Formats: sequence, C-alpha cells, structure tokens
Amino acid sequence: MLLRCARALGILTLDFFGGHGAMAADAPKEMKLYVFSSGALNLDKSIIQNGASGKVQIPVGFFLIRHPKGDVLFDCGNNDKIITDADYWGPFVKALDPGRSPDIAIDTQLSQESM
Repeated sequence: MLLRCARALGILTLDFFGGHGAMAADAPKEMKLYVFSSGALNLDKSIIQNGASGKVQIPVGFFLIRHPKGDVLFDCGNNDKIITDADYWGPFVKALDPGRSPDIAIDTQLSQESM
C-alpha cells in the first residue's frame, strides 16, 4: 500500500511539474516542503499490535510543497469535518479518538503560516 502511494505521488509530481521520465536531480531553490499536524489518533495499542496493551498516540500530518509553478497539498491527514461533526467517520471513530481542535484545521494552519 505504501509503495503504491509513493508511486502515485511520484506520478502526480511528474505530471504536475511537467516531468517526462526521470525527475531532475536538483529541485528549484524556491521549492520548499512544509509539514503540519492535523492532530493525532489516540488508540489502544492492540489495534496496531497483537497482544499489546495500553494506549498510544499516533501523530497525523499533512504536507505542502510550495513550488514556483504552484502549490501541492498532499496526504491531508485527518478530515477537517471531524472537528465539527464527531460522527463524520461513523461508529469506528470511537476506537481512534482523534483530536478535534479547531486550530488543527488545514485552512487555519495555512493561513497562520508565513510561507
């Protein structure tokens, strides 16, 4: 799954930035990668590891590439709709217990950053 996502991102990146084959070795000096937090999932360890007990907090991020030809927002983390609608993900969300603070909304964070 991760490999498919990486391949898809590579194809998207090549298409977006006009690549036709191998990507250039050097990125434009104006290109930057920003990493943001969209909260965390707070869940029982047993969900991700058989036989484990206790709780674990898993950070969830989203990413912005700022490029001279345009911006790319990808892997957009937790859906912002869960901030105002706790039932948006359905009943299984109780097991994930995501953070729901308005300050983690994508548009809120992007508007506050000086990029």
